[in-house]
Amino acid sequence: MEADAKSVAAAVAFLTEHSRAHANDDNALLYARLHGEVIERYGASGADCPSTDQRSVTRPQGAGCDIGAYELEAGTGAAGPTVVPAIDPPTPVPLLPIEVNFNADSYALVDGTCTRLRWEVKNAETVALDGQPVPPLEAEQICPKQTTSYRLVASSTAEQVERLVLIEVTKMAPPKAPEKLAITGQVCTDKAYSVMLGWVGHTPAAQLKTVRPHE
Repeated sequence: MEADAKSVAAAVAFLTEHSRAHANDDNALLYARLHGEVIERYGASGADCPSTDQRSVTRPQGAGCDIGAYELEAGTGAAGPTVVPAIDPPTPVPLLPIEVNFNADSYALVDGTCTRLRWEVKNAETVALDGQPVPPLEAEQICPKQTTSYRLVASSTAEQVERLVLIEVTKMAPPKAPEKLAITGQVCTDKAYSVMLGWVGHTPAAQLKTVRPHE
């Protein structure tokens, strides 16, 4: 019992000192309410406290004054009315629209050649090229074997933007085989005999063959 009395006395002393130090502090009212049970149960005599509390409420309201800057009014309950400070919700920040720039160095290729896709995306949370995640600013070399469409998708919580780039590929036909070989010219001297041969239907076609006498 003696230990309990000392603990109570220490609590009352602490609350009294806190009340005096923070008599004009807005937190004093909240502090008093949080400790309303102790305040009401262990009040001081009317001669030991100011005539009004922080709110100008007359003291005491009972047999003795309540400890702290807050005087519990009769009939309001042990802890007094609960005051919850109003907190304004944060103002939502509007999302900027997604900006996408998607292009290629060349849109027409011959089979076996390459080009580069280039893109720049702003205000997006994710970016994907043909379903694969990619950085918002990048370039990639492609060498398609046939006409191909490439799809870039940029997404945020508010929207999704899609862009397409079409690369057309032309296949080269193999060269036409020459039809036949024919003599296109000849030179005859006392030292040599020269014949010009060429593929008919193929340009350039001339070839030179030198034939020695008696060959």
